[in-house]
Amino acid sequence: MDLAEILTGKVRQFEHGWGFIEAEDQEFFVHFSNISYCGSNGGFKILKPEWKVQFKWHVSLKGFKALDVVLIEESNETPPKPTYLRERKEHPRVHNWPA
Repeated sequence: MDLAEILTGKVRQFEHGWGFIEAEDQEFFVHFSNISYCGSNGGFKILKPEWKVQFKWHVSLKGFKALDVVLIEESNETPPKPTYLRERKEHPRVHNWPA
């Protein structure tokens, strides 16, 4: 990979303003401030899993970083829900306060 090269990849994860893009068997960190265009999201800089993007990249002290991220294709597929976001169960109250 050449540093001047523009890569195409898929968004793996993007939450709370940061996430990861997979391209050429590498993982690139992306921050919302490095998103140049993200489609018709009303100006919000968000990415969703499985969306195709193009980006420039560089190597930082912590690893590969995506720059100038541009959305090229939105995916209509709904990714599977992560296990840590499963539905919460109601717990019975344990307070034994006097009536």
